[in-house]
Amino acid sequence: MISALTAGMVLMTDNDYDLSDDAGKLDTSARSDPTAALRAVIKLTLRTDLRRVLAGCPIEQSGLRENLRTIGAHARRHQLHAEQLLVLIKDACAALPEGRQLLAQPDRAGTLNQLISMAVEEYYSPVVPPI
Repeated sequence: MISALTAGMVLMTDNDYDLSDDAGKLDTSARSDPTAALRAVIKLTLRTDLRRVLAGCPIEQSGLRENLRTIGAHARRHQLHAEQLLVLIKDACAALPEGRQLLAQPDRAGTLNQLISMAVEEYYSPVVPPI
């Protein structure tokens, strides 16, 4: 899923948050900020996965865990601490309309906690080579 997202295959409507600024900054800011590429991928990934959750898909079936596994592996390879990754994820949730919408729903209050728990689990999970 992430490869499609990083290739720019994200559907947007007129009232969506425009991520083109993030994509444009990726080339220049990646040199000065090692987290820039990861920040952009997290936003794109969370946007898609949170849309699924908001549409009623259970969080475990949203694709979120698989994407967090890939993001966690990338963070480890680039020597980011788990805490740094969690800050990037929380910042992305706060920046995206889907994240704010999810946080505003009282019946979904635990979703961010689930997301953070998944991110920690996947960051520290042993790397399993693909079959």
